[in-house]
Amino acid sequence: MNIDELIQNFHLQKEEQSKLIEELDEEFSNKKLNPYGVTTIDFQKRSDAYSQRSRLEGAIDALFMVKRDIMGDDSEVGMPSFELNTEPEEEIEMIGESTESAIDDDDVPGDPSY
Repeated sequence: MNIDELIQNFHLQKEEQSKLIEELDEEFSNKKLNPYGVTTIDFQKRSDAYSQRSRLEGAIDALFMVKRDIMGDDSEVGMPSFELNTEPEEEIEMIGESTESAIDDDDVPGDPSY
């Protein structure tokens, strides 16, 4: 994977997090904030999405600086759009996430789903 593909990958992941934040915000606006409506787990998902999006923005900026300053390449990087991605079920490779963390996400204490 070259640096342009890495930037594009991080950009798609950032858009995915932004979409998740929008969905959670819309879901929160449709619920009344009471003890049985929005849970702390819901707020934690939203907080985690904001944190991940912020880290991805920093990584993208850092990769652009490396590309420009270290590699001497000042060319544009075509940013793919998450919304226009109509390819059939192609999974985005999540850089920096291990398969164990994806499995353990389901084991949240107090989560009624298990």
